[in-house]
Amino acid sequence: MKYIKILTMLLLPFIAIACDDDESYNSGAATVEFKSAEITLKEMTSAYDFPIVVTGEHTGLIKVSIALKDVEGGFEDDKNIIMTQHELLIPAGTETVNVETVLSLANEEITPNRHFSLEIVNAEGAAIGANAVCKVNIEENNPLEGMYSLVGYSLLQGSTGIEQIDCMLTMAEGSTDQMYLDFGLGDLAVINLEEIVAGKKYKMSIAANQKIGTHPSYGLVQLQHMMPVGNQWTSVTEAITGTFENKVVTFEGDHALGIYLPEAKGYFNLVGSYYDENDQPVPLRLIKQ
Repeated sequence: MKYIKILTMLLLPFIAIACDDDESYNSGAATVEFKSAEITLKEMTSAYDFPIVVTGEHTGLIKVSIALKDVEGGFEDDKNIIMTQHELLIPAGTETVNVETVLSLANEEITPNRHFSLEIVNAEGAAIGANAVCKVNIEENNPLEGMYSLVGYSLLQGSTGIEQIDCMLTMAEGSTDQMYLDFGLGDLAVINLEEIVAGKKYKMSIAANQKIGTHPSYGLVQLQHMMPVGNQWTSVTEAITGTFENKVVTFEGDHALGIYLPEAKGYFNLVGSYYDENDQPVPLRLIKQ
C-alpha cells in the first residue's frame, strides 16, 4: 500500500509494423502533421504521447521521421527526451499514430522559458502539413512539489527506530494557497499554504482525519494527527502545522502522523517526533528526495 516511487525509466510498448519489401508507399494526396502545434507540459511529466494525424487519401503505407529540434533548457535526445521510435510506419486505414516519449525534464531551480520541439523532418507516402512542428513549453514546478519522505520515529507496537514513508506533494495549476499530499492510496490530503518568502519559505497546515484512500478489506483510510497527552500519544482534531524551507517541511512541537484504518482500529504506519541519544528533540519532518 505504500507509495511506489518510480526511479527507473518507464518502459513504453514498442509496436513494430511489418511490411513486405514489395509494399509501396501511399500514392494518394495525403497529409501528415502533429495534432497540436504547441502544448505545455509540467516538468514532472514522465511520459507523453504526441499524436500525428493523417488526412486525405490514405490507401497505402506512410513513413514519417521525427527529430528533436529547437531545444532551450539543456535537454538531450535519448537522455531527457527518449522517443521509442524516431520513424513511424502508418498503414492504410490508420489515421492517428503517437510519438511515444519518456521524459526527464525536472530540475532543482525555477528556470523560465524552457522548451523543445518535435519535428516531422521527412514523410514518404504523404506531404507534411502545416503542423510539422510541435513546440513543447515546460511549466516549472513550485519548489515544494516532488517526492518526499515522511520521517519520524515509528510509534507502532513492536516497531523500533526511525521510519520513512514515501509520499508526494503536488499543486494544482495556478494555485498558490493549497497543495496536496499523496501517499499513493487513491485520495489526496489537502495542505493549506501561506507564502513567507516566494519560492523558498512557506507555512503549512494539514487538517486532521482527512481521507487518503480506501482499503479493499477495511474501507476508509485516513491521515490521522496525534499529539502526546499525559504519557501517551492521542488522536487529536487540530491541524498539524509546519514550515517548508531548504527542501524540508519541519512540523512544530511534538506531533505524529499516521495512516489509519478506522474500521480495523489500527494503523498501517505511524511516525512521530522523538528525542535523540542526547535527549534533544527531533521534530517530525517531510524531507524532499
